[in-house]
Amino acid sequence: MIKGMALLWGKDIGSASFLFNLLLGLGMALLFGKIDAKEQQVSIFFGLSIFSGTCAILWQIIRLQATEWAELVPGYRAMVLRQCRMLLLFVLLANLAVAQLIYQSQSIVALQGLAWAIAAAFALYCLRQPSKYQLSLFLFVVLFALDDIAPLLPAYCWWTIALALAALLSTQIKRLRWNSDGMTVYRNGIECGWLWMPKLGSSQLQFKISRWFYPIPHFMGSGLVSMLALAVAFPLLAFMVNIGWDKQFPAPLIAGVFTIFTGLMVHWNRVMRSRNVTSLLLLPLYNGVDGLRQGFECAQLRLLFTAMVIVLFSVGLQALLLQVWPWQAAMHLLLTTYWGGVIGLALGCLCAKPWHMAVMVFFYGLQNGFMSAYLADVGQMEAMPQWLLWFDVLMALVSTVFFRWSNQRLWRNGLPY
Repeated sequence: MIKGMALLWGKDIGSASFLFNLLLGLGMALLFGKIDAKEQQVSIFFGLSIFSGTCAILWQIIRLQATEWAELVPGYRAMVLRQCRMLLLFVLLANLAVAQLIYQSQSIVALQGLAWAIAAAFALYCLRQPSKYQLSLFLFVVLFALDDIAPLLPAYCWWTIALALAALLSTQIKRLRWNSDGMTVYRNGIECGWLWMPKLGSSQLQFKISRWFYPIPHFMGSGLVSMLALAVAFPLLAFMVNIGWDKQFPAPLIAGVFTIFTGLMVHWNRVMRSRNVTSLLLLPLYNGVDGLRQGFECAQLRLLFTAMVIVLFSVGLQALLLQVWPWQAAMHLLLTTYWGGVIGLALGCLCAKPWHMAVMVFFYGLQNGFMSAYLADVGQMEAMPQWLLWFDVLMALVSTVFFRWSNQRLWRNGLPY
């Protein structure tokens, strides 16, 4: 049973990537609980664990709809659903155990109830329309709003809603049959590296932007422009919410987090579409592998420059529309965005297989926690220690050297054919 589960869930990149994020969220919640049990810092990790577990389970259920094995192989469908229930029970009990034994906080229990309610509603929607699974990216955007939504209702209300939706889900799962939309979702996952991005259509501006970042779009397609557009749109949305509803979402921090994520996705898509490099070399653009490596390095530097401009624009807009951040907080955000993006790109250059990306995801989680420690809450910005900026400067220098070294090892061990 366990061996079959490891093969089915671990070798499928679609579910394995979500499972890694599940464990990362639980691990970070445990780590923060041992260091300093502050609820504001861990809500995002509990949400990450619950949403990732839900997406992994939902992926396997949609895959059931995409394969004839569920109908032809006796017991296959029942085995997959049994494994889904086991994983669901593990995620539920693990999150509740960490919340009660380490944090002993009812507000975190309420937040988990809200997260389960949102996850169940999304799963119910996707089971009725499998193609909407592509919207799972936006599920993780809600992580930043959980702290503000959870206090609106008591904990038992959120859990009652979640249980009611779970009952509807159970009924819906029993009615599942082969669905052509499930096959479409699965094939799209293979084609886009299990990362869906909204399509902005084609325009002359999009063509010029893609040309400036080439050869990255050869691996990501229009996804790069879409992610950069979202990196601008999400902070602007946070500004609108802050002004209209008197909230305090750290919009510049959201810009920094998303731009670093964009850099990581560059190499995620490069690894998932590794054979594309062969067709790229056939074009009369680069002088062999060395020329391609140099062109890819320049494109990464342009992406890093764009990320810094987006974050700087968000900081300026924050000062213009709301309140000026302390200069220490602004410098910390700019420096951490720089060295976080550079190290992410450097680690990506060393990755050659999908499972290597686990290192990048782990670094992304650690870097986000470090960057958010004093920036997620406006009241903590004044208490930022002076040594933190010196550490950022040191990391910026080290990351620059590391990037120059790692980029020379890109495609050093041969090309996939």
